[in-house]
Amino acid sequence: MSRILELAEKAKKKEEAEALETQEVIRSAWQKHEQDLLAQLKKDYQTISVTAEQERQKVISSLWKIYTIPAYCLVVIMFLMLGGMIYFGNQVNNDRLEAQEWRKSAELYKAQSQNIKFGTCTMKDKTSRICVQVDPQYQDQSWEGDYKVLTVKAN
Repeated sequence: MSRILELAEKAKKKEEAEALETQEVIRSAWQKHEQDLLAQLKKDYQTISVTAEQERQKVISSLWKIYTIPAYCLVVIMFLMLGGMIYFGNQVNNDRLEAQEWRKSAELYKAQSQNIKFGTCTMKDKTSRICVQVDPQYQDQSWEGDYKVLTVKAN
């Protein structure tokens, strides 16, 4: 029986050695497989990261193009509005100064005219002209340069 025990023990040891060897081969293969998977995952992560960055740059570029044209148009419109405000502001100021000059001229003419009467006359061709009242005594007479004598009335 000892021979059977010996053979059984040998077989058991051989089995254990084979099991350890198989376990070591499986562990080694598993580690290699795990390393290969990690390397592939790392490579895929880098590829995805690069692709995502490229897509992000494309989106930023597209958004830049989309929003810069309206922004430029808005800036141009604002400059046009500013130019218009300056131009029309100057026009209003010039018109105001001109009106002041007219008032001064009207006051000066009124002071110098000695109450000459001005009016509006409608001509035969239906146009309007400024008229002055002519002194009836001298109505048919004229002097150098087609001057007429005007009627002057006191206030």
